[in-house]
Amino acid sequence: MVTLKLRCLASCPWTLKHRTRLRFHFGTQEIIGRLVLLDRESLRAGEECLGQARLESPAVCAPGDRVIVRFYSPMRTVAGGEVIEATAPKRRHGRERDLEAVKLKEGGDAAVILERAVLDASAAGLADRDAALLVEKYPGEDPLPALLAAGRLLALGKRLFHADAVAQLARGIAERAERFQAEHPLAWGPARQSLRAALAPEVPQASFQLLLEQLERAGSLRLRGEGVRVGEGEPAPTGAAAAWVEKVEAAWLAAGLASPPLATFAELGVPSEQVPDLVDYLTANGRLLRVNAETLVHAEPFARLVEGLRALFAEREVITVGDVGARLEVSRKYSVPLLELCDKLGYTERRESERRRGPRL
Repeated sequence: MVTLKLRCLASCPWTLKHRTRLRFHFGTQEIIGRLVLLDRESLRAGEECLGQARLESPAVCAPGDRVIVRFYSPMRTVAGGEVIEATAPKRRHGRERDLEAVKLKEGGDAAVILERAVLDASAAGLADRDAALLVEKYPGEDPLPALLAAGRLLALGKRLFHADAVAQLARGIAERAERFQAEHPLAWGPARQSLRAALAPEVPQASFQLLLEQLERAGSLRLRGEGVRVGEGEPAPTGAAAAWVEKVEAAWLAAGLASPPLATFAELGVPSEQVPDLVDYLTANGRLLRVNAETLVHAEPFARLVEGLRALFAEREVITVGDVGARLEVSRKYSVPLLELCDKLGYTERRESERRRGPRL
């Protein structure tokens, strides 16, 4: 979509109505599309208008480029003008705020135009390269440094965001985190990715991460791992939840280096819908360690595994999965992912099918 300022030729024999199908010429390109009239119902000979070309294929053009408009059939020139927005959001016929936005850009104040473009981009932000292309046709200094210094725009990675959009997104993050913490009192907080997916999936992940870090520096929230938390304090189980935590931890402790069957929790009287939050609480407090997507292990049996590895390495420089299984009585089903966790934590170093002592052992 390309926004245009057009003048209908005085010799034009037709009245161009809203959504007339026309041929738009940008340099050597001819692209068929419909003309959406933004400020009137029809365009007569000799009149000017603001409009938007809804094109059937992309146009290569820039603000200020000339455009020639021909009737679809017969192919006769009916209007000419210039590009105001080369890559435009959808502007609607008769909508006042769209007209205001286009008139601002037509006026040529680079600072106003840039700020409005970033505001129109909303939570998605505007790529810095697109911002540079937008203002390069206007004389004078680049308005971006002044807008950044005034706090009207914020740079997060390679994208620009309007302060109003960032404030709205920050409020959404805080509200959603508060609601999550109220609904899941044992969880530390919602995952960063879940917040982005729910509130602003169009925001690049890197920009969203920078925003969270900025909010943390401002004291608006806290980050830990993949979690986001608002307010002071830590999750603490009370009442029935405290008893459930003890039962779930005891089940994992009894399972040794394995994970207890799900049926165990029902037998212990722990509601199945509470188990994920209880597990998250124990994991966040270091009492459970995640081995992989399917398996967790209690910290105490894992500590005994590490001591067993230390004893094995006292006897030999290199060990295998089979050595671990035979000495520590761990089945291959668990020894392989457990050793991969040891690699990740620095207790062992994998070299093909063998392991050597890691820097933490």
